[in-house]
Amino acid sequence: MPKLAPVQALPAAESSTQSHAAAAIARATAALARLRANAAARDSVAEYDLLCARAEWYSQRGDTAAAEADLVELARLARELNDLPRQLAAVTRLYEHEHRARLGTSSIRRISMTPATGSSSSRSRLAAG
Repeated sequence: MPKLAPVQALPAAESSTQSHAAAAIARATAALARLRANAAARDSVAEYDLLCARAEWYSQRGDTAAAEADLVELARLARELNDLPRQLAAVTRLYEHEHRARLGTSSIRRISMTPATGSSSSRSRLAAG
């Protein structure tokens, strides 16, 4: 294998990370499907853990909509489990996700120092769930 210059190595590393993320998402999605297929023996904690990992991989890939969907589902599962530490973790991750997304897409608000309003869509889904 030829040695790559540092500048050339970066895109190769990014491509490798993207392919690892895609494979991890596929494995988590398949595992979630197997878990959800057996409704009688549902393991909500395992489902929570898989969604948690998949949301992270989606975030690393830049798929913010898929990450947000998994984070909203995390919060719903934690509430269903009546597990306060998981509820706090899920809501915190969702808040951080929305905050990063808002900073990344609303540079005009940051520059003008206008108060940014949060995404009410995921909050309303949490309240409705």
